[in-house]
Amino acid sequence: MSSSDVQAGSLWLIQTKLAPPTQANKRIERLHQLAQIKLYREFRLSIVYAFAGYGKTAFLQDWFEVIKKQGTNATWLSLDEVDANIDTFFEYFVASLTKADIRNDSLDRLSGLEIHEIPVRALASALIDVFCDYKQEITVFLDDYHRAACPKVNELIHTIISYAPNNVKFVISSRVYPSFDVESLRAQGNLIDIEVSELRFSQEELVRLIDSDISKSDIKLLWERTEGWPIACQMANYLLSEQILAPKDIEQFSGKSRELSTYFSEQVFSTLSENEQQFLLTTSVVERFTGELVNSLNRGIDAWKIIDRLERKKLFLVPLDGHGGWYRYHHLFSEYLYQKLQRQSDENVTDLHKKASKWLYSKGHVREAIQQSLAAGDTNLAAQQLDNAGGWRLTFRGQLDFVRRTLTQIPQSETELFPRLYLTSIIKLIREGNVVLARNKADLFRHKSNHFKTWNNVIIPEDVRLECIAVTDMLMNSYADVPATKIRLEKLIDHSHQVDKYDTILVGITNGCMFHQYWERGDIKSAAKVHREREIATKKERHVSAYWTIYNFINSSILDVERCRLVGANDSLQEALRVVNKNPGLDFNLNAAVSVFLAELAYLNNDCAQASTLLAPALKHLEQYDASFKHYAPAFVTLIGVNRVIADRKAVIDIIDRGYHVAETRQLPRLKTLCDIQLVRYLLLSGELVEAEQNAHLMNLEIVALQFPSKDDLSIYLPELATLALARLKLMKGEPTQASELLEPLIKRVIRQDRMRILVEILLLKARATFQLDKPDTAIQATTEAIHIAMHEGLKRPFIDEGVEGIELFKLALKEHEKEATNQYFISYVNDLIQTSAKELKRISSRSTGLDLTDKEYEVIVEVSRGLSNKEIARLLNVSIDNVKYQLRKVYKKWGIKTREEAAKIAQDRINPEL
Repeated sequence: MSSSDVQAGSLWLIQTKLAPPTQANKRIERLHQLAQIKLYREFRLSIVYAFAGYGKTAFLQDWFEVIKKQGTNATWLSLDEVDANIDTFFEYFVASLTKADIRNDSLDRLSGLEIHEIPVRALASALIDVFCDYKQEITVFLDDYHRAACPKVNELIHTIISYAPNNVKFVISSRVYPSFDVESLRAQGNLIDIEVSELRFSQEELVRLIDSDISKSDIKLLWERTEGWPIACQMANYLLSEQILAPKDIEQFSGKSRELSTYFSEQVFSTLSENEQQFLLTTSVVERFTGELVNSLNRGIDAWKIIDRLERKKLFLVPLDGHGGWYRYHHLFSEYLYQKLQRQSDENVTDLHKKASKWLYSKGHVREAIQQSLAAGDTNLAAQQLDNAGGWRLTFRGQLDFVRRTLTQIPQSETELFPRLYLTSIIKLIREGNVVLARNKADLFRHKSNHFKTWNNVIIPEDVRLECIAVTDMLMNSYADVPATKIRLEKLIDHSHQVDKYDTILVGITNGCMFHQYWERGDIKSAAKVHREREIATKKERHVSAYWTIYNFINSSILDVERCRLVGANDSLQEALRVVNKNPGLDFNLNAAVSVFLAELAYLNNDCAQASTLLAPALKHLEQYDASFKHYAPAFVTLIGVNRVIADRKAVIDIIDRGYHVAETRQLPRLKTLCDIQLVRYLLLSGELVEAEQNAHLMNLEIVALQFPSKDDLSIYLPELATLALARLKLMKGEPTQASELLEPLIKRVIRQDRMRILVEILLLKARATFQLDKPDTAIQATTEAIHIAMHEGLKRPFIDEGVEGIELFKLALKEHEKEATNQYFISYVNDLIQTSAKELKRISSRSTGLDLTDKEYEVIVEVSRGLSNKEIARLLNVSIDNVKYQLRKVYKKWGIKTREEAAKIAQDRINPEL
């Protein structure tokens, strides 16, 4: 595929981003920098790191031109916020390579695919293949990297830089130091940081920059005042050339950006006409303005004419669109103007803010209008505007932070004048994690409004009444962990019939609550039905709410996990994560919510490291802000399971205690019960039968297991987990008949409900029970059935948890399968389960010995305890003899011993050779 073909297929790309930009300021030859470029080119990665105004782009442009003049190839990519998306970034990166005539078939094969669906390492591999095919030296320039930085882009660039061939060099400019790991490159001597000290103008460079005829002493003084800050030097040159700044006044010139901007502003302001000055002062009350807005603020100003004049003078006026509509000032210049306006008349400032508020509100710019009302000190007007705009509804439209900030500036007495704002204050408390206080406030609101009939002696309109029910009953009960009773479900269904089907927010809340009610009852079919209804309602919205889109994906993943469709669940969650990343600031908990469910999937796939990485920040966030049982349950279950594998007993108990603390502070009784069940399960999996049985008795595990169905709570979640834990306890006590009696009713129910994921665990326990009952054929059948459900979805964790007993069952199933069939995927999957289970048992056993051994050391010392020679161990573990000797030397040092015989004796005393 030719370069022209690629460009024709990507017409949406902005081609000017693929070449160094034209510099507006005067450019001089930076001799020191040009001399250093030869040195910098020796490094694989050069990071140009400095704040705004230090000429990073100009420096990269000089570097780029030097390379091109020498006949060496280079690519250029100017980045912006739109590129903080793996699809867009990858497209542009490929386009930059194409422009440099660098391309191969591996990239062509990606054409037309959904980039975000491809693993990042696969994308990186394709790009690395391109560089490997290109044998000549190539330098990749990425300008303003901080504007595009995001987790996937960071991963892609880090992988490329780490594995690209030596003929490829990378130059990155950024205001923020890149967050991907570069320490390995630094340690190898392959990284150089180019910082502020290298980018400052020298006195000699300042001489070449300044167009005016000033003395060497003035140059020295100007250099000291500006400290070589390139943008300050450029501004000084402009002021001197325009005779706005006289050489004799250089001593007053400040090198601090704030003082510098104020100085420029005063000098510029005094040169303008009275009308222009008045225009500047009037417009300083708003963050952005248009001519129509300015005319409404001051009828005596012809705003558009003045805007034209100021644009020609290029004095701090920044157009915000390409249509000559909206403008803003440099924020420091605007700050100066606003302070100057305040000194003239506070009354005039207040009047301007009110006028701006009313105009902005009339044009639909609600957020800016409310900000103007608050700036005018008119909190009552701000309250009215927020209430009329929907109040709490804005929190579901990506304006949560704005609503929270606004409420903190409106007195509570004024908030309580408006029912919607009262609801908003409840939502604010929920979002901040004050669920108990929010529930109390909701109860008070219900009482004071006579069950949503009147507020402040005014009849509450029907549409607002339905909102009151949605927030104080449905949403509040969801966070307050109210039982999933039949009465509550009937109320939800009744409410869903009253809600306007085009009101996507109320439909979203109502159907969302119904979804979770059905899900908790195991009614997957009904849950899927209301989920589809919400998806349809969401798509009818003119501007689809990202909030609902994300939760639609989350709920889709929940349904898929229940049905053991883990691949589809992961696809949905990746889509949710993409929407979260595209909408920063939408809700500070959405990323955490998605991460929890992604962590659950990673754990089910036995990727404990990934699950731990996702959960660490996510759970901390949930504990700090809003979260309900449906988020805490998978978070704690996953984290307890992960730490059983990668940490020690203390870490697991600490996490369970952490769950108890959240349950108490958030008043979530089911979370406490869940932690009780998980403690028993952990003890059983760790082989601590006596302690497990004691805890099961203390928490009344049998009562929890047998309480479904219950008129007080139709949720199946805890009773089922309790039943599984109880069955596991019976098996470990040698009571397989009792275990089978507990499991059989579950099997029938979950098959009827199409809940295949939990069926896998039930079948594995059934297999263990029937094997203990000397029914090997039934045990093999149950094991095989579980494997068939799981193997194409990558579900591994339930199998690995069965430990030694599981390995024995897998071997039997494998032997039976090899006799009757030739399904190589089945064979490969089961062999993987056996090997992975055995390795995990060794790791866990290693930690339980207290011998402070790594996995490799433990593997070697186990074989030493069996009497194997170094050569035999090397062959068995598929490592070199030197590696075996190295591991043994480390063990000797840790244990303070010198001989193999001593090591074998300690190992035989402390290690179970069967593992």
